Amino acid sequence: MSEIEHLSASSINMYLRCPMQFYFRYILGLKIPTAAMLVLGSAYHKALEVNFKQKIKTFKDMPVQDLQDIYRTDFTYRKNNEDIDWKEEKPEQMIDIGTKLVELYRKEKAPLIQPVEVEKWITMPIKNMPIKGRIDLITKKNIIDHKTSSRKKTLDPIDIQASIYSIAMPNLKFIYQVAVKTKKPYIQEDLEVPVSEYDKLFVKSIVFKITQAIQAGIFIPNPTGWWCSRDFCGYYDRCKKLTTRFYLMQKRRNKNG
Repeated sequence: MSEIEHLSASSINMYLRCPMQFYFRYILGLKIPTAAMLVLGSAYHKALEVNFKQKIKTFKDMPVQDLQDIYRTDFTYRKNNEDIDWKEEKPEQMIDIGTKLVELYRKEKAPLIQPVEVEKWITMPIKNMPIKGRIDLITKKNIIDHKTSSRKKTLDPIDIQASIYSIAMPNLKFIYQVAVKTKKPYIQEDLEVPVSEYDKLFVKSIVFKITQAIQAGIFIPNPTGWWCSRDFCGYYDRCKKLTTRFYLMQKRRNKNG
């Protein structure tokens, strides 16, 4: 069983979505097969990362074909070395879509960006639990986070990731740049996330409450959304069995007591 040493935007969002899912992933350390869309996203990130790291010094973007080669190489490596849940996706089609998204981003977005830092790690203490994160890209004015999605992204009422990064770098705007994987792939218009001082304080209070709940061993299943199904949660059957077993054991204890 793992001891939680830090949280991240993704682990915080997982706890908020389903504390029991957090328990399996971060307390028990049980990993499930990687979703195919995450493989595409990781390879897409790698291509953009390589381009922007060299652009800090050269001030020039790499050729489209070079970035597509980086995408294919990274995707193929992950395909051959990771346990991946492809579902109905076909690797060959995902390579084609990913290379198209890389081309679109290189032509539409990259020329407008001069990076200052790329893949920057940050650590922030919020009460007694450090928050760690890795910022995709920093310019003189913006924090840019690259996303891949199967649909157009919309703003959440409170964005945990944007709030955390804005706490770390309060003088920069937070922007999502989203590559959308549809039949006709496209790069969504920049999505700026407004983060107020109240939002930052609210997120800090959420992190504090989550920390208290984790330390108290509170991990309640949340079966009320799309995430609670065999299609979207690799812990689904295990969760139902374990939760029911805990309940029956406690019921017997109370009866015997």
